Amino acid sequence: MEEAGVDTVYLSGGEPLLFDYLYDLIDYGKRLGLEITMGTNGTLLNERSAKKLKNANIDRVFVSLDHWRKEKHDWLRGNGTFEKTINGIKLLKKYEVYTRIDSIVWKENYKELEKLVDFCEKLKADEIIFAWPVKVGSALKNYDYIFPPEEEYLKIGEKLEALRKSKSIKVSYHRFRYFDENAKGCPGGRKIFYINGEGRVSPCFWLSTMLNLFTKGNIFEEKFYSLLEDYSIQEFRKIEERRHEKFGPGCPAVCKIYNKTIYSKDPLLLK
Repeated sequence: MEEAGVDTVYLSGGEPLLFDYLYDLIDYGKRLGLEITMGTNGTLLNERSAKKLKNANIDRVFVSLDHWRKEKHDWLRGNGTFEKTINGIKLLKKYEVYTRIDSIVWKENYKELEKLVDFCEKLKADEIIFAWPVKVGSALKNYDYIFPPEEEYLKIGEKLEALRKSKSIKVSYHRFRYFDENAKGCPGGRKIFYINGEGRVSPCFWLSTMLNLFTKGNIFEEKFYSLLEDYSIQEFRKIEERRHEKFGPGCPAVCKIYNKTIYSKDPLLLK
């Protein structure tokens, strides 16, 4: 990892707590000097796993929580998940693990986001971050039940900014506002990578599912930094450079989802 210039590793995709060697992996990464974060739905967190995460010196854990009411969260994440997730958050805080709540903005919470923020404050979470659902997979199939009115997008951004300024818990969000030509380019394939269950690497989680952007080799048989020379990674970098040069900064995945092509202007770019 160090030879590849990587300093942060995010463990996510599926459920990391199902991986038998998770804690050894975290410990190894920390000994390399890496920052290790993990995303989980929280349902498998228990006394033992929370304590082991703390002992492995994990930097941060991101837990998915999309509503303060049991029936609403369970509708989106599955029956019985709410109570397990809440218990997992409490255990992480018991062992003083930095805990960020990851929440999508959807039909059942966008009008009352302050209630979710207040709920997370009471749980003593360190941070809550909001994201707009992405039009792929089950979210697209259930579009009418999940997506808020798109005309509310920027208004929601204004509401989130107000919460960021007024709450003691750290409130952050992805996008929800226009950006200009000075914005940073896509970090995919340079600072951010997605590794699937087979150990194959992709520069972008969302595009990996749409374009099958994966390395031929895998991390179990080859060194990570050597996989970055794979055609899929190098070609993505070239594609993003050409897209950025012609259409400005933005997210290639959003361009593909909303405009049907990567080679287009991000819908939130001002110019």
